[in-house]
Amino acid sequence: MADLITPYLFELNMEQLREKQLISYVMPARAYEAIKSAQGKLAHQNIDLRGLEAVLAWVAPCVDMYEIRRIDISNPGRSLHLWIYAPETPLDEVKMEVLNALSIWLGITLSADHSEMILEILKDERSTKTAWHDLSIDLDLTQGAACPVPKDSRLYDLIAVLASRGLEGKVLDDSRDSSRILLPAGPGESLYGGKSLLGYRPHSVESRKTGDVRGYWTEAIKVSALSTPEQQRLRVAISVSIRNYLPIHPASFKRGGSRYLDVFLTPDAFFTKGSERVRALQVSLKQNEVNALLGQSETQGGASLSVLRRILSLTSVNEASLATGKGLLGAVIERKVSIYPRAGAYHGDQNLPGETGVGVPERKTYFKFLDEHLSSIGFTPVSLERKTPPRASHFAHISKTESPMDSLNRQILREVMALNNEKTLHIALFSTRIWALSETNAALDLLLGEASSIVENERIYSCGLKVVIHPIPAGPFVAKLDDPKEASAKFTAGLPNAKRMQVERDAIRKATLKRQSELDEHLNSYMDTKQGVWLALVEMDKKLRDEPERDPYVLVYQALARRDTLAQVVLFDPEEREKFRLTPSKDDPHPFKLRSALRDLLRALGVVYVDIESVPDDTSLQAWWIVNLNSKRFERQPGARKDGAVLPVAVELINGRLMALFPDRMGAKNWKPYARAMLALYSEDYENTSDMRDEQLKTYIGQFFGSLTTQAEKSLSFCDASNIRKYVPQLGNSAMRFGELNMGNVGAAAAATVMRDGGSGTVVRLLTDTDKSPTYLVADNKTGIATGIFAEANSKRTFWLCRGLPIPLQKSGAIRTANQQSRFAEDDVRANLKARRFPSLSEICVVVLGKDEDARNVAGLTRKAMELHTSTDDATILPFPLHEASLLGESIR
Repeated sequence: MADLITPYLFELNMEQLREKQLISYVMPARAYEAIKSAQGKLAHQNIDLRGLEAVLAWVAPCVDMYEIRRIDISNPGRSLHLWIYAPETPLDEVKMEVLNALSIWLGITLSADHSEMILEILKDERSTKTAWHDLSIDLDLTQGAACPVPKDSRLYDLIAVLASRGLEGKVLDDSRDSSRILLPAGPGESLYGGKSLLGYRPHSVESRKTGDVRGYWTEAIKVSALSTPEQQRLRVAISVSIRNYLPIHPASFKRGGSRYLDVFLTPDAFFTKGSERVRALQVSLKQNEVNALLGQSETQGGASLSVLRRILSLTSVNEASLATGKGLLGAVIERKVSIYPRAGAYHGDQNLPGETGVGVPERKTYFKFLDEHLSSIGFTPVSLERKTPPRASHFAHISKTESPMDSLNRQILREVMALNNEKTLHIALFSTRIWALSETNAALDLLLGEASSIVENERIYSCGLKVVIHPIPAGPFVAKLDDPKEASAKFTAGLPNAKRMQVERDAIRKATLKRQSELDEHLNSYMDTKQGVWLALVEMDKKLRDEPERDPYVLVYQALARRDTLAQVVLFDPEEREKFRLTPSKDDPHPFKLRSALRDLLRALGVVYVDIESVPDDTSLQAWWIVNLNSKRFERQPGARKDGAVLPVAVELINGRLMALFPDRMGAKNWKPYARAMLALYSEDYENTSDMRDEQLKTYIGQFFGSLTTQAEKSLSFCDASNIRKYVPQLGNSAMRFGELNMGNVGAAAAATVMRDGGSGTVVRLLTDTDKSPTYLVADNKTGIATGIFAEANSKRTFWLCRGLPIPLQKSGAIRTANQQSRFAEDDVRANLKARRFPSLSEICVVVLGKDEDARNVAGLTRKAMELHTSTDDATILPFPLHEASLLGESIR
């Protein structure tokens, strides 16, 4: 068991920054307004920046960040700002790079006349003089809060860029024949998520059977600046992951999504004098743009595709060379340019090396590399040591239930009895397939075990629970809605785009009303006499997602909610299901997918797989969550919300039941069973406060959570800083104070609620930003995985948690072997090319510590609450019941 671990976390002596300053370029207001006019933007709108990131990465890699913001404090107008850290580059060269980049971008995105006119403004001597500014950043920190806080927030940006530049251009792992050079990716609209660097060139992966190249991989290193509670200096957290590259199939796009190409480009000396450093830029492509590159469409595409085509033309690469013989978009590797289609976790990269983690031998190599280059510019590594909770512990034994007397079946029975005072759970199965019923029965066997009695579709279990499956024809539940494009097709081809969009939106609304009526009639036919507690499984062809404006997904949940029925949609591929039907196979994943869907349904019902006896009678486990949705986010999804929503949500385990609280449509606040709360959100029975001003919202939400702290019994409340700090500022780094949490009086005279150490409540804040979660190294550990609670030597209330791998993976011989092997063959160890996942470190801090509690014990409980989930991915990093609170919020989406 490792007592010491070394995270990829480095702190900086601020004296190293005395001579390190940023430069900013502020586009002249005349030029900015001219771009806005040329793009047809309204006065209150910003310019369209698509394609700018790729062009800056290509021509002006000195730019680290771009954004649209106020010109200065005295000027309410807005313009494009570029942030540049280039202390060793003459300013004249920086100016030339930036002007060349803007010239190319304007030429790609605007007509020739508009582009030339704006360039004349940019080249005007008076504009040039006033556009460039030295940014004098205050390096002082304030220590009044729990975290060191910069007086100037741009200090975070400077630190992230400094660390990134310290690694840029360095040779990674030069002990191997095929070493890589780290190249910075293009600028972003924010440096909060850090700076990324990619290893060049990516390695190929050959098939062991044929020797053919299956794909490519390289390292992706992200450097993010952060502050940590109880410490005195700012830091950078560094995560190392593997990026895989595979050919792109046009059918692999998610709804409305993009796929990405990483382009490595040797710069043209015409744009950048004397620089031979390879560029790394990202190009995003929509589905129709991939079809265009494959020769299957005539679309002109957007700015990103135009940038790619410009690069191809300048490097004499025929775009047809990206197409493979299998109808895919593949890699192109030439002398001046290399293009790699990026794989994703859902696009088949599980059979390529590394996936999202790195192996043990590489971790040691990476840390040595980071330490060597970052220490030379003033960074020092941070060490963590194990903290063992005290033996006598108020929360010591909370755990997942393993007792036959408290099995999942008994949990279901308890909840069904509480909801309806009977022992039967009804499951409506909406499907078009004759095999769906037998597959659902198989999934029930996997989930609940063998029933003591089965009569047709009724199952009775030894605890007394009865589960009845009701097969119902899917009918309108799985049929596409009327096509809105047919409505706009009735008009002439010259219909303005804005008018066409309005016509189609009206058609979607009309089709939505029609489908709502059809769904209600269908349910009247098959569920009119239903009684008791019902759940619903709805099987849908996954191809419905390809046309979101015709997808009945949201309408299905709403229709069943009107019948007091919680739903779960299960997507399937009809061709795949038919294949497994004709050739039965133990490799068929569908029964396991159905089991997961049933488990999610039971969780929506409020069934918790927690040993109730392990939670003290006088203690409540709480979760605080805030739903925050943008308006019109799902405008073209039938039945989806068309306005914003801001809603505080609390979830609590009360006497073994999962209960939820939020203001209903009339503003009343009453605890509901979790299932009732879920149905209320589906039915939009909640108070929408999105039209409140920020200060009003902070007061309102603070008062809501503050009211929970007046309970007499002991409580342990979990909250996620990434979710809550905007509306409860005292849970953000800049305002948090240990031992005191003040809520509800922000900007108003309303009464405040103050929690203090020694009271009945304990509050734990988690930081779940993946960008701020460092990779870590375990010295002399074969698996490279540490489980437990860790902290810095001088930390009393701030901890880092690692849950380890879930139990099924811990017991997997293949996983254990993969964790111990390198990606490369060494001596008699064969190279391992299988997927490997490694959990990351999660920062938590105990903001308020209740009476008779120990901070280490609270940290231990937090880790145990994380382990109550079955997997270890980003979706389940939140502890119980905070994870359940986030799922409750998802139902509004």
